[in-house]
Amino acid sequence: MDTLIRAVRRASRSCAVVSAGLTGVIMILTAVDIGARSLTGRSVPGLLETGEILLVMLVYLGLAYGQQTRAHVAVSLVTAQLSPRLAKAAVATGLTVAIFVVAWLVYATGATAIDSVIAGETRYGIAAVPVWPARVVVPIGLSLLAFEFMADIRETVTGRAPVSDVPVAEKEVLA
Repeated sequence: MDTLIRAVRRASRSCAVVSAGLTGVIMILTAVDIGARSLTGRSVPGLLETGEILLVMLVYLGLAYGQQTRAHVAVSLVTAQLSPRLAKAAVATGLTVAIFVVAWLVYATGATAIDSVIAGETRYGIAAVPVWPARVVVPIGLSLLAFEFMADIRETVTGRAPVSDVPVAEKEVLA
């Protein structure tokens, strides 16, 4: 189980790095488009559409790492009032429900992604931009999120520290 969790954590971090890189790419594309409009009075064909597609990829590739690092907003109003045992049960129950919801989303978006790839779906604006890469990334990001939820349930129920593939000495240096 620890090996699976380490693999999921590594994949989440890798996707987060790609997501961060996409942030830079979107910034560059936006700057190029603004520069082109300033100089020529016209946008570069397809840059707006490409930015929109990359933004979807940026968001879904970063979801799992956000869960892993607890970068999301969390409200412990209810669980803070419960005994530690009941709080663990409530958190585990909430995460279990979230897994089922996300699994349903993976199924729905995965089916859409398959159809999109088969059809070679594109978004038409000034230029045709492929949509299918973003449609493929959505279920991948959601799947990693579901696996992060599973790891969180294990850590919540067992009370074990988070499983990581970063050795303890490196954690102290990173902190």
